[in-house]
Amino acid sequence: MIRPAVHADVPIINELGEKMFNESAYAQVCKYDPEKVAHLLSLMVANPDEYFLYVAEKDGTIIGMYLGLLTEYYFSKDLMAVDLALYVDPTKRGGLAAVKLVQAFEDWAFARGAKEIVPATSTQVAPERTAQLYHLLGYEVVGNLFKKRR
Repeated sequence: MIRPAVHADVPIINELGEKMFNESAYAQVCKYDPEKVAHLLSLMVANPDEYFLYVAEKDGTIIGMYLGLLTEYYFSKDLMAVDLALYVDPTKRGGLAAVKLVQAFEDWAFARGAKEIVPATSTQVAPERTAQLYHLLGYEVVGNLFKKRR
């Protein structure tokens, strides 16, 4: 089941966020701040027309999440939708949770006037698999993401 998150879900989503962080390349760069994330999640739940925070549930347990938002193009007042995180618990991957979360985000974004949806991946967790998912859902690769650390 895919549904909008509620305030009672914030601690569980935050735990999933930490799991995602620990699985990602970011775990080698910085520390996860659960208080900061809880604040963001609460803001997102409280403002469902600006922020997208949905969860995937299986047998009453949250197994995945999608965080996104609407923003104006820097050169236009038109809207685009961008993602912050798409995550499904590693033990629950391979099903339809990620597909359904992305489709829910698409429906949400287009219903609010987004001209396009621009997801990205920077965690370095299964980038080929993530690209395959978006390709199967009709997305095209339009650029690159670069990083440089000190």
